[in-house]
Amino acid sequence: MINRTAADWQRLQDLPALLEQLPTLAAELAFAFYSFTYSSQDHQLSAGNLPPQGTQLVQAALDLRPDTRQYSNMPVMWSENAFQSATGSWATAYALGLRYGWIQPLQDGSGRSSLTLLRPHVRLSITEHYEKAAWVMWLGERLHLAAAREAGLAEREHGPAFNPALRNRCN
Repeated sequence: MINRTAADWQRLQDLPALLEQLPTLAAELAFAFYSFTYSSQDHQLSAGNLPPQGTQLVQAALDLRPDTRQYSNMPVMWSENAFQSATGSWATAYALGLRYGWIQPLQDGSGRSSLTLLRPHVRLSITEHYEKAAWVMWLGERLHLAAAREAGLAEREHGPAFNPALRNRCN
């Protein structure tokens, strides 16, 4: 991600271009699995390469956050601790190869989203997290804003109904 030019990033303004590059961007950050979800009152989007049950595990990890952090943009470290009160969830995640990484939730007045980056090998050190956190937050925000922009355009064109064209772009 670091070796991209301003022109490269300029080309990645719209959601389809970002989602097309998401596998490459995740790999450049050393993660094999990725997921981006966006939801607003009328629109939903899910894109990524998580194995079956992966999306439910990500949602479980987000739902298991303490009430005080449900609306926080603080990262959720992917570990056994994230699933303490969900019996069997960590074992399922581990068996699927979803072992190390984190979920970066984002939210604003337009909706909620999360960028999840996971891998099967190499534990995520605190040093690596700090080195990559700004890039992950920046990428998550860019995806979130592009999804919100696309959802807003669809709503202006078609009214506030659910837009199935936004659903499951990369799955």
